[in-house]
Amino acid sequence: MAWWPTKTATSGTRVNFKAHIGKLNPTTGDVTEYPMPDPAARDPHTPIFDHQGILWFTVQGGNMVGRLIPQTGEVTLVASPTPKSRPYGMGVNSQGISLLRRVRQPQDRQH
Repeated sequence: MAWWPTKTATSGTRVNFKAHIGKLNPTTGDVTEYPMPDPAARDPHTPIFDHQGILWFTVQGGNMVGRLIPQTGEVTLVASPTPKSRPYGMGVNSQGISLLRRVRQPQDRQH
């Protein structure tokens, strides 16, 4: 199976994010889309599976982290406790713990 955030291009380099995570069955070509439960979660991306098969992803523009349980299709979103932290990317360490990455903001820099 292949999993990805689904999006549709509108024109040029502009992209209209569809606010779904998609699953492709390569054998049948069937696509299953999992919609985000919050309209602010319009840009899910950088999906990664943990050791239990749970799909984790970030929602940078919506300032959230999400989880999709493939067996049930349940999508859960959690807002970042830090305003405008722009979470971007997930990782899973050797102990199976999901880790969040974020984009460094100008206010984070030491002067």
